[in-house]
This record gives sequence, C-alpha cells and structure tokens, in this order.
Amino acid sequence: MAELLLKENIISNKMISVDFRPEKSSTPAHTHDFLEMLYIYSGTVTHRYNGKNTLLCKGKYVFIDFNSEHFLEGKSDDFKAITCTFMPEFIDSSLLGCTGIADVLKNYNINIFSRSLTDIAFFADDAERILPRLELMMDEYKRKDAGYLSIIRSCLIQILVLTARKTELVPLHTDERITEIAEYVNGNYSENVTLEGLSKRFYCSLSNISILFKRHMGVTFTQYLRKVRMEAACKLLVNTAKSVDEVANNVGYSDVRSFRLHFKSRYNVTPLKFRKMLGTRIV
Repeated sequence: MAELLLKENIISNKMISVDFRPEKSSTPAHTHDFLEMLYIYSGTVTHRYNGKNTLLCKGKYVFIDFNSEHFLEGKSDDFKAITCTFMPEFIDSSLLGCTGIADVLKNYNINIFSRSLTDIAFFADDAERILPRLELMMDEYKRKDAGYLSIIRSCLIQILVLTARKTELVPLHTDERITEIAEYVNGNYSENVTLEGLSKRFYCSLSNISILFKRHMGVTFTQYLRKVRMEAACKLLVNTAKSVDEVANNVGYSDVRSFRLHFKSRYNVTPLKFRKMLGTRIV
C-alpha cells in the first residue's frame, strides 16, 4: 500500500513549501493530502503517475493532485528536482476543499478558459519562464523577509497562468457570446442576474444560451453564477469584518438562509467557521 504523506510533516507552515527535494534518486510509491509541483532541475527520472510511466528530463514539470499515487526512479547521477508543495487555499481562500490542479485553474485568480488537464501528463518549460519564478520562490522561502508569502503566492499564480496557457494549444472554438456573458457575470454577480435577462441583453434565445453555456463552460449557468458568488463571499469573509448577512447581500443573495446552505454545500463549513479557520485580514 502506498504511503500517505501528510501536510503536517511536509509543509512547515501547513500552507506552502518550496525547495530542492531531498538528495535521493528514488522515492517509494506514495500519496499526499496536498498539491505538489515537481520540476526537473537537472538529469532524468522516471515518474509513475496514475499508472503511467513517463521519462522526465531537465525543464519538464508536473502537478500531482491529492490522493494520487506516484513515485520517482532516478535515471542519472545528476538528477535534481524542485518541489513546491502547497494547499490550494494558499492561493485563495475560496479554494478551501479543492483537491485537484484542474479545479485550481478554474479559480478567478487564473481565469483562463482552458481545456482539462486530465490527459496532460507533464509540461515543458521551453521558454524558461517557470524556473526563474521557482528560484525566486525558493529564495523568498529561505529568507522569510517581510511579505515573502505574498511574493511566493504571486509567483505561484504566474506559474499556474503560464501553465494554463499551455492547455490552450488545442483551440476550443468558444462562442464569443459565452465569453462575454461569463465576463458580465463576473462583474455583476451582486445584482439579480438571470438567464432570462442575459438572453435579452445578448440577443440570444433562452434555450440556446443555456445549451451554449453548458457546452463551453462545462457547468450550467446557475452553477457558474453560484461559483462566482461563493468565491466573492470568501474574499469578503477573509478580507473584511462584514457580517454574514452583509456578505450574503453583497454577493447577490437576498435570502441569507440560501446563502448559508449554498456556502456550506460548496466548502463543507459554515461562513463563520470558514472565517475562523482562515482568519480575517482587514485591508
């Protein structure tokens, strides 16, 4: 049975850790309760992930989800890798409970409508834009100067955006109206946004807009609107002292009970418990 590595034993502050991996060429099969980015700094290694062996060399990198079994077998004496292990909520509080990199890329901080990472085994740092950011993250992590976590978070988001762009190599042919509608929802979620209203605003029949939205966004309009509102609520809960009722109203809910139910359904905690877990950073 694969060993389970716990964040308490890997990530010193339980949110993120970034450094060269320990000096050993191979690791036994294991899983973990955090996300991991593995970047090959030098040499070659066989990486077995989700039952598939891939030979990785310098400049290749891969993301490993929660509970995904994998192991490494070094193939050269100069093998060296950088590991960035992190909890999704380090990027944004609304990612609490997320367990996969594909879901992280759907967060508003990345906000690139890209294809799924399901069939993508690894990525190549061809333009050498990833490594400089990882090296800056390592330096900040070691020095721990004022604001170091903010710099690390910024670099990690940049790496994720650059990676998301790579998933767009196969065109999606997204209907421009759907992109416009999604952008409208992102900017007006606090209002009474409805499919009926959107169909009139964007001159599209109600049935067509519903079908197109599900086809191109992968979720129904209602699911997307709720996701946007929940992410906005998370930001308000963590970054302001607004009451739960005020937060609900600010993100478009007139019924606070519905807001509480939807919030707990998505994050498995109440809004107040969420605030207590992540703390309040009034800005």
